[in-house]
Amino acid sequence: IREEFIDESFKILTIVSEFEEIADIVYNSLLDKALLWVNSQKDFSDEGKKELVAYHDHLLNHLNSAIKVFMDYKSKSLNKLKKENKMLRNLSIDLTQKHFLRLSQNIPESIASTENHMEIIGNFSAINSHINNIIRILYN
Repeated sequence: IREEFIDESFKILTIVSEFEEIADIVYNSLLDKALLWVNSQKDFSDEGKKELVAYHDHLLNHLNSAIKVFMDYKSKSLNKLKKENKMLRNLSIDLTQKHFLRLSQNIPESIASTENHMEIIGNFSAINSHINNIIRILYN
C-alpha cells in the first residue's frame, strides 16, 4: 500500500469523525433541548431570536461549504471556508456580547432565556470548531 493512499485514508476517516461529532451535537444536544425550549414558558427577545437565526444560517452555509469541499476538493473553496470560519468565530463573540448587553438592560426575555441562548451559541461554536478541524485536515 502506498504511503499517499494511507495518508488520504487517514484524512478521510478523521474528517468523517469530525462530521460525526457535529451530528452528535445536533442530535444529542440541540435536538433534545429544542423540545424543552419550545415547551418552556421562556422566549427569546426579538433581537436575540434574529441573531440566533442568522448565526444558524451562516453556520449551515459554512457546514454545507465544508461538505462540498470534502466531496470535491477545490483550494478556492477551502480559502472561502477559512474566511467563513473566522467570521463565525467573531460572530459568536459578538452575539455573546450583545446578549450580555441585553441582560444589563434588564430585558425580561433575555433574562428568562439566557441559559438557553448561551447554550445554543456554545453548541454553534462547537460545531464551528469541528468545521475548523475539517479545514485544517484538508489543508495538511
